[in-house]
Amino acid sequence: MNFTNLIKVAFRAIANNKFRSFLSMLGIIIGVAAVIIMMAIGQGSKESVRKNISQMGTNIIMIRPGADMRGGVRQDPSEMQTLKIADYTSIKENTKFISYVSPEVSSSGQAIYGANNTSTSIYGESVEYLDIKQWNVQDGQMFTDEDIKKNAKVCVIGKTVADELFPNGEDPVGKTIRFTSIPFRIVGVLKSKGYNSFGMDQDNLIIAPYTTVMKRILAQDFLNNINCSALTELTVPGSVTGIGKEALYGCKSLTTLHIMEGLDSIGQYAFWQCYALKDIYVSPDNPKFCSEDGILYNKDKTALLKHAPARPNTTFTVPASVTHIHECAFEDCKSLTSVILPQNLTYIGCRAFSYCQALAEINIPVNLQEIDDEAFGNCRSLTSLILPESLNKIGNRAFTNCSNLHSVQLPANLTRIENSTFSNCVSLTGINFPETISFIGGNAFASCSLTQVTLPSQIETIEEYCFYNCKNLTSVSLPADHEINIGKSAFEGTHIITFYCKGTTPPVAADAFSWTNLQYSALFIPSQSVEAYKATEPWSKFGYVEDIESHATFFDVDTIRYRGENGTATAIFNADSWATEVVVPESVTQNGNLYTVTGIGNNAFE
Repeated sequence: MNFTNLIKVAFRAIANNKFRSFLSMLGIIIGVAAVIIMMAIGQGSKESVRKNISQMGTNIIMIRPGADMRGGVRQDPSEMQTLKIADYTSIKENTKFISYVSPEVSSSGQAIYGANNTSTSIYGESVEYLDIKQWNVQDGQMFTDEDIKKNAKVCVIGKTVADELFPNGEDPVGKTIRFTSIPFRIVGVLKSKGYNSFGMDQDNLIIAPYTTVMKRILAQDFLNNINCSALTELTVPGSVTGIGKEALYGCKSLTTLHIMEGLDSIGQYAFWQCYALKDIYVSPDNPKFCSEDGILYNKDKTALLKHAPARPNTTFTVPASVTHIHECAFEDCKSLTSVILPQNLTYIGCRAFSYCQALAEINIPVNLQEIDDEAFGNCRSLTSLILPESLNKIGNRAFTNCSNLHSVQLPANLTRIENSTFSNCVSLTGINFPETISFIGGNAFASCSLTQVTLPSQIETIEEYCFYNCKNLTSVSLPADHEINIGKSAFEGTHIITFYCKGTTPPVAADAFSWTNLQYSALFIPSQSVEAYKATEPWSKFGYVEDIESHATFFDVDTIRYRGENGTATAIFNADSWATEVVVPESVTQNGNLYTVTGIGNNAFE
C-alpha cells in the first residue's frame, strides 16, 4: 500500500467517524492548551516574584548588631548599641566588592502638614540608599552629602505620605512638614513602589539624612543597621587609566564589566574570583583592549585576558592569533568541557584553567613553552596529557587535584618538576621521567597512586614529602653514582618493598622514610657498599640488603617472601620454623638470624 492510499484511508476513516474524530481533536487541543497555559502561569509567577524581589533591591547585604545574652536570655538585636558610624565608614572605605552602603536609623510617629496628618516611619539614610533599593525620585531630588554633614532638616517622602498630607494635588516639593515636632523641608517625592509580597506599603515612609535623625529625633550615637549592595555591574570611567593588581579580587557578585576608552593597563589577578562575571564590554575607542562574546583580549588579540566564567559555553576555540593566555583567564568556567588551543600558543598563565571542573578535553599545542603555577589545578575531569617537547617549565601545583588524571607524558628535555605539580592526582598510577630531570619538588606526587618509580639518571634533588602518602608505591629505583639529596618525609606513608640504589655512596636521606616501617623492605645496592649503607640512616633500617647484581644478604628478618629462581614458585621463610614448613632452596643459607641468598637475579623478592 503506497502513501497516497494511506492518506485516502485516513481521511475516509475521519469522515465516517466524525464525532469520534471531533472528540479526539478536542482532547488534543485541550491538552496542548493546558500545557501552554500552565507554562504561561509559571512564567508569569516567576516574573512576578522577580519583580517583587527587585523592588526591595537586589544583592542587598544587611548588617545588624549582634544579640547579647543577659541573665541567660538573648536580647533583641535592635536594642544593641554596638553598631557605630565608624563601622559604616570602615565598610565604605575598605571594601571593594560593595557598590553602595548606607547606615540606617529609624523611628515611627506622626507626620503633619497643616490640618492633615498620617502615621508613618522616618528612616535616616545616606544618599546611596536609593541606589541600594533601586528607587527613583519622581519629583524634586534626593538630599545631598552636604545636607548630611550639616544635619540639615530636609527629607524625601513616599507617594502614600504625599497623598495623605497633600490630598488636593498640591506639589509637596519645597513644603515644610513636621515629624514629632521637628520641621522638615521636602526636597523630593519618591516614585511609587506599591505593596510588596508581604503586604507592606513601601510608599509610606520619609527618608532624611541619618545624621539629622540620629541627633534631632533619636538623640543616639549608634546605628540600627547598615545596608549594602554587592557589586554587580561596574563601568570603568574613561578617566581611569589602569586597573591595579587584584583590584577586583573576590567581587563574586560582579556580573557585568564596562571598560571605557581611557584604560591602558590591567594588573595581575585583576579579575581573580569574579565567579559571576558574565559580560565584558570594551569601548571600540579603547586603543589597548577589545572584547568579543564576553571575552577580553588585548587589541591585536595576541593575549586572552579573561573569559567571563558565568557564560554558558561548553566548548571554546581560542583564536589562532593568541600566543598568551593570562592568569585566571578561564578560572571557574564550570560549563566548559572542551577547549581548543591554537598551535602558536607559548604561555598558559597562573590559574588559567583552575577549577574548570568539567574540562575533559584540551589539546596542548606543540609550541607551548611554559605552564605557570596552578594552571590546571582542580580540573577534575582531565584524564590524560601529552606535553610537547617545546615545554621547558611546569609551575607549582600545575595539575594539583586533577583527580581523574591517569596518564601523563612528560617532555624529553624537561629538567624540573616543581612543588605539588601532580599532588592529589589520585588516579595517576605511573610516570616515566625523562633522563634530564634533576629536581623534583616538595609534594610533587603526594597522594598519587604510583606503584613503582624509576628516577632519572640526572636526578640530584628529591624535595620533602615528594612521594608522601603514595600508599601503592612498593618499588623505587635510584640511578648510579652522583650526589643525591632526598628531603624529609619524601617517602612517608608509602609501603616500599624494594628500594634500588645503584650508587655506591648512600644518598643523603636522613628523614626520608619518617613513619614508614622498613623492617620487611629490601634494599638492593652494589655488594661493595653493604657496610656503608648499613652504617647510614635511614638505610640501616631496611630489613635486608641484597647485592643488586648477584646475591642478597638479610639481617634482622623474621619473615622473608622468596619468588623463586624461575619466577613462579613462592615460599615463605620464617626464622622459627622455616626448616620444617617449607623446603629451603640450596641458594639460601642460615647463620643464626642472618640469611644469605646467592645465585638469583633482580626482583627475586616481593
